[in-house]
Amino acid sequence: MQKKVELTEKSNSLQKRKKEFQEEISEKSEESKNLILKKSMLDQLQEELNKKESIKKKINEAEDEIKKISLVINEKEVNKEKSEKIRKDILKSDKCPTCSQELTAEHKRYIDDLEDKKVKECIEILKKENKRKNELNDNLKNLNIKLESLLQKEKTVDILKIEIKGFEQLGKGIIEKQKSLNKLGLDEDKIRKELDSITAKNLDEIKNKIFESKDLLKKIRKANTMLNEKQNLVNLRDEKNKNMGEILKSIALLKKDVGEINNLKIELNDKIKKFNRIEEKYKRVKEELEKAISDETLLAIKKAQLDNEAEGINKAIKGLEKEIDEKLRIKKKINYLKQMRNWLDNYFIKLMSVMERQIMSRVYHEFNELFKDWFNILMEEENISVRLDDEFTPIIEQNDYETSIEYLSGGERTSLALAYRLALNKVINNIIGGIKTKDLIILDEPTDGFSTDQLDKVKAVFDQLNVKQSIIVSHESKIESFVNNIMRINKNEHISSVVSI
Repeated sequence: MQKKVELTEKSNSLQKRKKEFQEEISEKSEESKNLILKKSMLDQLQEELNKKESIKKKINEAEDEIKKISLVINEKEVNKEKSEKIRKDILKSDKCPTCSQELTAEHKRYIDDLEDKKVKECIEILKKENKRKNELNDNLKNLNIKLESLLQKEKTVDILKIEIKGFEQLGKGIIEKQKSLNKLGLDEDKIRKELDSITAKNLDEIKNKIFESKDLLKKIRKANTMLNEKQNLVNLRDEKNKNMGEILKSIALLKKDVGEINNLKIELNDKIKKFNRIEEKYKRVKEELEKAISDETLLAIKKAQLDNEAEGINKAIKGLEKEIDEKLRIKKKINYLKQMRNWLDNYFIKLMSVMERQIMSRVYHEFNELFKDWFNILMEEENISVRLDDEFTPIIEQNDYETSIEYLSGGERTSLALAYRLALNKVINNIIGGIKTKDLIILDEPTDGFSTDQLDKVKAVFDQLNVKQSIIVSHESKIESFVNNIMRINKNEHISSVVSI
């Protein structure tokens, strides 16, 4: 009966643990269903990320194409402006700006039609290229948006990998739990079989046999006692005469021993009464032990689950720490760039501005003096003078009033341009010592519109230049009087040839 009680308790405990395991397995199985979904999402994202390199390549190709188109657009803009300027100059002038020959109306119309055709071609190409450029810019914008989206999806992929690993660990835990559950089922079957074998026996029959055995044992003990007493009496009778004194003495000792035994019996009964509750305490302690073992098993399972979660969290923390370190590095770089920008804005640029003002101030005074001196040499008129403003722009004063270059005559304009260019050349050669052509100057029609007196003054200006070699292209024969070598060029049907040297 005690064995049956123990087996029943074990069976109930196993059923309870089985139920807990089944509930935990069901809960984890429900959670693990997300694993398939997560893997599907990961595969889909991986497939999309495979397009990243292709998108980067397309972005680079689009940027290169935009650069090429921009170069074409700039080139066509320059050509368009050049053609429009030629048309404008041809319509205003009576001479060809290239060869200075007289222009007929037919020749003007021919050049105007030619340049107009070029302008229209440039406009058509510009329209087409600008359209292509806008389309490429829109495409580039879309590609950049897709690339940014893919970069965000890369972070999502990392998170999914961590979650999938956690779910895989969860699946391993489910398998272990299932094994434990199967083992509990085997133990329960074993206990049930033992209970069935115990229950199958006839306890009443066993009790009857026990009672019969006890009665038989009592009779045997009684017979043995009577036999022993009879034997003792026989022995006592035989030895009565011989050992009467000893028997009496032995009887006294036996009585004494009996008294001691009775006292000992009383003490033992008292002790037995004290130990009656030990079995109950044993059962209670045993139940507590089994419960503690069950709790320990549950705690171990939860600990394993928490360890898996902690591992996933630690990996996520490491990833975040790495990202934080990268952002701190970028922040440090940004701070450094801010400091550099602050230094450039508040110190370097101001310093460069001061240096530039100092250098340009020295250049300005030298440039201005040379410009005024050489203009005065060429003009020698008191009612017109020139000077430079702070931005090196010529200021013309006539009769103490500022005037515009459009109101000057051809000779005055040429004098102004020649004096300005010669002064600029002189200043640059003085400042920069490494110019290889500082001892050479080439002038194309520098005396266009000069009077005879002005032509005589050109030599004085050239003498002040102090240049080792000067090359002058001119139609004025008077210049031949103050040059060392003369090369004559003849132009026939747009072909130039040397006539004499």
